[in-house]
Amino acid sequence: MLNINNITVHLGGETLLEQISFDIQQGDFMVLLGGNGAGKSTLLKTLARSIPYCKGQVLFKEELLGHWNQEELSRNRAVLSQNTFLVFPMNVIEVVLLGRYPYSQGRKPSVKDVAIAYEMLDLMGIAHYADVDITTLSGGEQQRAHIARVLAQVWESSPEHPKLLLLDEPTSNLDIAYQHILLELLQDRVQKHGLVVLTILHDMNLAARYATQIALLKQGKLLAVGKPEETLTPDWIMKAFGVSSIIQEHPIFDCLQVSTY
Repeated sequence: MLNINNITVHLGGETLLEQISFDIQQGDFMVLLGGNGAGKSTLLKTLARSIPYCKGQVLFKEELLGHWNQEELSRNRAVLSQNTFLVFPMNVIEVVLLGRYPYSQGRKPSVKDVAIAYEMLDLMGIAHYADVDITTLSGGEQQRAHIARVLAQVWESSPEHPKLLLLDEPTSNLDIAYQHILLELLQDRVQKHGLVVLTILHDMNLAARYATQIALLKQGKLLAVGKPEETLTPDWIMKAFGVSSIIQEHPIFDCLQVSTY
């Protein structure tokens, strides 16, 4: 699905990413972990084509990422940036329908587009805000509206026609309940509908519970990539975050539990 081969990013005379390589396959729910300044957001922006890379290559569905035209790319992947807040009035349903724009191609949204948009609002628990100005909502509610927007964009993913979702800290501003609602929904779409997810999280325990793959970054370099049990070890956590940790089996779920000290 996504092949990242030795990409390096320079901006303003500074090396932000250096020789990053890993693959994301269909069925992957990959989480990027690392401390502040590790390069997580830079990597996501590079894969979203917001920041150019100067060395290496990125293949999306076996084609160079730079060769995709924007219209076709928008029908195959969606991006949730960090701190996406609108400063002008727009109804919540209008915001979510922006995710269907690649399919309507400037025409009036179809009945199907509107139905998908309302379904996303319902999944995010904000259907009752459909006709409300998004700028009047709380930060968490606005975040849920933008999550609904990108979900609407890739909702028709299937094992035969998989789509990619790039998320920069989607759980920020969400309360604990909606963090799990979102991640469980994404997990279901990955397992049953061919969606491929690459997301930044800051909570190692959320990553341990939901990720199939974890990539650890530090100072623009990839430290490790693999399954949670391969990457969430005391040694790798010390190298990535500079803290000691105890790794145990979760008492309820079939995953690891990380305690740091």
